[in-house]
Amino acid sequence: MAFDPNQFIEEQYENINKVIQSVCRKRVNQPQEIEECVSYILEQLVNNDYAILRKFKEDGRAKLQTYLYTVFNRLLIDKLRKEEGYFRPSVYAKRLSIFAERLERLLFQKKHTLEESYQILKNDPEFTWTYDYTSKLANELWRQERPVVETHGDIDEHASSKSKLDVNDNPEKALQNKELINKGAIIEDSLESACQGLSHEDSLLLKLRFTSQKSVSEISRILGQTRKVVERKIRVLLNRLRDNLLSKGMTKEEVSEIIKIRYG
Repeated sequence: MAFDPNQFIEEQYENINKVIQSVCRKRVNQPQEIEECVSYILEQLVNNDYAILRKFKEDGRAKLQTYLYTVFNRLLIDKLRKEEGYFRPSVYAKRLSIFAERLERLLFQKKHTLEESYQILKNDPEFTWTYDYTSKLANELWRQERPVVETHGDIDEHASSKSKLDVNDNPEKALQNKELINKGAIIEDSLESACQGLSHEDSLLLKLRFTSQKSVSEISRILGQTRKVVERKIRVLLNRLRDNLLSKGMTKEEVSEIIKIRYG
């Protein structure tokens, strides 16, 4: 009988969730960070057509909880090390608190506005700062020596310099490419705006649907939510995305076509 990863997750959901919670709480301790790590591991679990679970079934020697703990722990260690490599909080932020470090990361690395950063931090029940205090601290952080923030943008720019020169030889093609790039940037920016304020679970839902191309039924099983709830959340996001695209100058026809092709 062929292995059905969706059925397997449904049958082993309680055991899988226990392992995920255990690994995340071992590596991070803030509620929001735990949520982020749980969402990340769930996303990895379904990536590449459930490769993690398929490897477990093919091997057949290790116990499920032992195998998952080892795999999830390694994934999380790699994730946290990667994040540390891309961003180093300032000495001033470290001296203050974990929330100062997170505020600095949101402002400098994630490029959120102060208002967006404050709303994100408020999702943590242990966060008690007022908006005025957060604003004052943000001004202090801006005056500090900037933390090291590396992005793939610089690498991509150098790697694609040759192709840029090639298309510039053909003005008409260059113009078409520029229009496509601009529209792509608008779409990604609009999708990010539409996702503002979503819980980590809802963000994971969207990644599963639009990035991993999982069906509504698969998402329902993975998240333990009814199909009706999942469908409603997807509709809400698409409506937000549609409004954002229209507000940025796209026509209704373009918006309908984009959503049909990418998210239909």
